[in-house]
Amino acid sequence: MSKSLKLRAAEFLFRWNLSASIISIMFSALAFIGIFALVFAAPWYVLLLTVVAIVFGTGFVLDRGVRIWEAQALVGTIRNPWLVDRLYSKELLMLKTSTLPQLEALRFLLTLMPFSLEPKHANTRNGLVLRIDQNISRIKQSISDKKWTIEPGEDVYAEEA
Repeated sequence: MSKSLKLRAAEFLFRWNLSASIISIMFSALAFIGIFALVFAAPWYVLLLTVVAIVFGTGFVLDRGVRIWEAQALVGTIRNPWLVDRLYSKELLMLKTSTLPQLEALRFLLTLMPFSLEPKHANTRNGLVLRIDQNISRIKQSISDKKWTIEPGEDVYAEEA
């Protein structure tokens, strides 16, 4: 099975899961119409309009009046695992305020502070400083682009050999 087909199938399942609550409401509305059409002997379209008015009215009151979904709209609580390169607000904030300062402090310690065993481990330290520099520049690029750069070998959805 090809990678693009797997990603499309996974994306379809993810979207189906997100829309399951809406589909559930529709099936509930149809069940309500079917049952109460027999009980009240009312035409099905009157019951349909009643159900639609109740669903949209409740949603309007909760959205505009109570603002129950405002926090959820500001902070993404469900991450789509198939949008691997998009940088979310929480990740951006963590990179700016935590990861980048820590790497820069570590680089400062490794380059400017003298160590007693310096000559013995100079090659190891230089290699580590070089990798830290590469990661710092990569994180700065991700912060400015608001996207992750996925290098070869880092794609977790790549085809396994």
